[in-house]
Amino acid sequence: MATPSNGNDPKPLSWTELGLGPRSVLSFLLILAVVAGWLYHWFWGHAARAVPAPATHMADVGTVNAMREDVCGPPTPNGRPTAFSMLYSEEKRAWIEAAVDDFARLCPNIQVKLTAMGGLESADALLSGNQRPLVWAPTDDLNVDYLLARWKTRGREETLLEPSTRTALVRTPLVVLVWYDRLRMFQALLSAQTSREGSWMSSLCALVPRDVDPSASLLQDQVPGRWADWYDQNAARLPRPAAGERPLPSREELVRWDRVKIQHTSPTYSTSGFEVLYLLAYDYALPPRQRRSAPASSADAGTEADAGTEAEDAGPQETVVLGNEQLREAFAQGLDAKKPQLQRWLQRCQAGMPNFPRSTELATKRMLDEGPLEFDGVVTFEHLALPLLQRIDRYPGARPDVRINYPEPTFVNEHPAYLLWPESQGPELEVQRDAARRWLAFLRGKEQQQKAILHGFRPATDLSLLDYDVDGNLFLSLRRHGVQPVLEVTEPPRLTGQPLADMVDIWKAAVGRN
Repeated sequence: MATPSNGNDPKPLSWTELGLGPRSVLSFLLILAVVAGWLYHWFWGHAARAVPAPATHMADVGTVNAMREDVCGPPTPNGRPTAFSMLYSEEKRAWIEAAVDDFARLCPNIQVKLTAMGGLESADALLSGNQRPLVWAPTDDLNVDYLLARWKTRGREETLLEPSTRTALVRTPLVVLVWYDRLRMFQALLSAQTSREGSWMSSLCALVPRDVDPSASLLQDQVPGRWADWYDQNAARLPRPAAGERPLPSREELVRWDRVKIQHTSPTYSTSGFEVLYLLAYDYALPPRQRRSAPASSADAGTEADAGTEAEDAGPQETVVLGNEQLREAFAQGLDAKKPQLQRWLQRCQAGMPNFPRSTELATKRMLDEGPLEFDGVVTFEHLALPLLQRIDRYPGARPDVRINYPEPTFVNEHPAYLLWPESQGPELEVQRDAARRWLAFLRGKEQQQKAILHGFRPATDLSLLDYDVDGNLFLSLRRHGVQPVLEVTEPPRLTGQPLADMVDIWKAAVGRN
């Protein structure tokens, strides 16, 4: 029932009496409409999200869940993720850490606990028992063979790994990052010198004779020779620059360069340093001329390497071409016969060096930060060199030009991953092994292999670098710096077992460091 009016009720005010003109009224109504529209969409948007999806969408979700379960395995019964640990080489940290984040979002039922270490450092951690991961992913199989050799000599009875579990994750060659003027001088001097030594001996230990008594020199002089002295020995045979090519650096400039300085990491911590040691030992125990041919009598194969150039001057000899297995055997024999000489030579070349960095990544960055007066080059991995080349490519003229060089021979590291402790049994461990296999398969999937390319790695699968034409593919954009999208290098024969441990022991004794 309406309430009767007493005639004294207030009269409603008009828009004009409120002080609002036609334009103000229109603006007010527009604002009111916008607010009403926002409230409508907010309410119905939330309501729509509360309504079950149509059957066709549910089918799509079911397909996605089935695909996810195929990658990740079934959910755990207790809802907690299956956790396992992985020890991996620090050189691939950026890629692995990004990949584990992707894997965690895709597979919340699996948790990967990561620990990064240098190649030989991780091997020693396993040997000492300081680390006991389920998955080990070093830089190269050299690390594995070194560890197995040490494992055997320590009398460890537990089986460490099953070779059949090996999974190659990515590939990266050992390279030399070098200032371009130094590279030109290296190439000219190596081609002009009469020495028949390998390029690793000639460049990293320039002017250090094969047969040498280190006790005849002071410790500070037990380092590679000087650029100017190397030039003086070969000046008459240096090639003349071609038409339009700039001349080689002058002797006065070489005097300013001082001694030859190519940095590498410690062989007892880092895989790159261990590989440098291996290649130096290969050059010393089996010079290049012995890799092409050897005496027909296998008994002579281990001794001719000491003959210097005299064997080449002795006239025609009956020779046989060395195959890969013959190379391996000749290298092993030469190394075994020359351990004392190799130790003395390494002492004369490296005992006086100030330091050997433990990290390949930090050593690589240091070269660019400190410049050519401190380092002529650094032995590193290709994927660590590419970002530095990109920095120089972005700011041409800010620093001298740098090139990447693929030495002959060199190593191509495949970053293998192994499941450890195969003899350990139990249902929980089997669940962890299944989760670890799924993680490794995820890393080898197309998406993660493409992301590895963006981190500077070569795929371990059949993906083509040339076909992956995206902005972040540095293999394509940095070719002017010497980058080779199609890799053509020669690897040395691979020794296994005790010779690897012997190399490290020889180096420690030679330089007096661990």
